[in-house]
Amino acid sequence: MATPGKNPITRWALRAVGSIVCLALLVRFLPRAALLDALHAISGVQFAAMLVVYCLIHVCAAAKWWVVLGRRIPFRMAVRTHYAGLAANLILPGATGGDAVRAVLAHASLKDGPRVTAAAMADRLIDVVSLATLTLAGIVLPGHHVATRDIVLVVVLLIPAVAIGVATLPKTIPLPWKLFPKLPAKALGLKLAEAFGELGRRKGMLVFAFAASLSIQLSLMALSYIPAMFMAGHPTFSDWSYAWPLSKIISFLPISINGLGVREGAMAAMLAPTGASAATVVASGLVWQGIMFAGSGVGALVYLLTPGPQRAFVKDPAE
Repeated sequence: MATPGKNPITRWALRAVGSIVCLALLVRFLPRAALLDALHAISGVQFAAMLVVYCLIHVCAAAKWWVVLGRRIPFRMAVRTHYAGLAANLILPGATGGDAVRAVLAHASLKDGPRVTAAAMADRLIDVVSLATLTLAGIVLPGHHVATRDIVLVVVLLIPAVAIGVATLPKTIPLPWKLFPKLPAKALGLKLAEAFGELGRRKGMLVFAFAASLSIQLSLMALSYIPAMFMAGHPTFSDWSYAWPLSKIISFLPISINGLGVREGAMAAMLAPTGASAATVVASGLVWQGIMFAGSGVGALVYLLTPGPQRAFVKDPAE
């Protein structure tokens, strides 16, 4: 019998409660009329156009992950598994839950758990570094109003910390078995360390993946700013480019459904010193959440309407 902590329904319910509490607090302390007026500023046609662009950007995100994986599965399969991950974000904790689903489906084709796990973790960490980089770039942009020393310090330290952590994984992963040789799953741990070591040797791929991640996250950030532009009291793009990537990093915490409520609250708090309307920031964030949830629905359709697992490539085309 599963314990409550391990029950997926219980975990989802707890995250749903987290989102509901965050949203309730936002609605409680924000002027409802201003919030509703801001939400009405976006038409259905504009929402649909943004959704199309959002889905196209995620095709590029699937291509990035496919390259990190070494192009060992067909590209069509990579897109299908990526969109399945988007669909999973409706019920799993943030983007990391979607990463897990994507990795499971890729493993069904590749049959190489350590390699798939290493690629999934590396892809997510590359995204975190690119988001931190965008945050730092947003802080130094002309016209920015909220550059605080503590935030700059955290972001500056985060980038090399993640990079050093990834670079040392091939040596740190085997340490538990060196200290305690009788620990189980030694073979799996060593294979995972080997997979990370292989990723570290592919310097060109890592540079490409980081550049691609920067471009993808910048595109998503610009797209998310469009709803705010139609609302009164919106922040400047300089301020948005600082707060949006940092709030996305915060939303990775598994305390809500896909960051719902957490991201909007973080954005409103970070942009409060700029004079931007909190109702506008939250309303634009809710529109963006709507785009993401609709994108998850598109992901489910793509997964259901496309062929299943395909045979993996025997040889890595990058070799």
